[in-house]
Amino acid sequence: MASYLPQADSSFNSWFQNFKTLINATPTDYGLVAGDATAINGQWTAWNSAYQVTLVPATRTSPAIAAKDVARANAESIIRPYAMQVRNNSAVSDSLKVGLGLTIVPTSGTPVPPPTTFPNASLRLATPLVSTLTYQDSDATSGKAKPYGCVGVELVATVGTSPAVDPDVALPKAIVTKSPCRLRWEPSQVGKVATIWGRYLTRSGPGGEVQRGPWSAPTSFTII
Repeated sequence: MASYLPQADSSFNSWFQNFKTLINATPTDYGLVAGDATAINGQWTAWNSAYQVTLVPATRTSPAIAAKDVARANAESIIRPYAMQVRNNSAVSDSLKVGLGLTIVPTSGTPVPPPTTFPNASLRLATPLVSTLTYQDSDATSGKAKPYGCVGVELVATVGTSPAVDPDVALPKAIVTKSPCRLRWEPSQVGKVATIWGRYLTRSGPGGEVQRGPWSAPTSFTII
């Protein structure tokens, strides 16, 4: 399997949160059972607890960093077999696999070209710690359909005191396959401004690699 786990701890944390949240919600959609979701969630709790300690200057000590590294290694040892199991399960749709952040097995045939359009996102509903977004293709005047060959939308986000302008400084937030979609926030982010960018993902392109389209314009709103 091509590399799919982000290297940076902050990106890995976002990836893992999305992975465990989707599987916990409906494990059978991924060919798993409730016990599998429990095992994954247990590793998430251990990892996230150790990771959060290293984010506070007062507690970012050498032992804390070492404990975080051990927690990540333990988490990856659980994640990878489940990811391989889901990826190789032909009964699980490509859109669900992409939604988990997995690399899709390349198939023979003509590669799908990279997307040239982007998803325009808008805030549909704001509730405590949850923002519901809708998106529509930049070339469409109505409907929710994605362009041909696109199986998901990659969302990245910044959270700060004012709207951001550069998607390159944003962190991975989610990979979604349906509109509307929900984004969840931390209590510490309430009152801050979230800025979201989105781009389409294809199933595979030349060399079997997922291809990404251009970023959308930013969408900003206040987290409640």
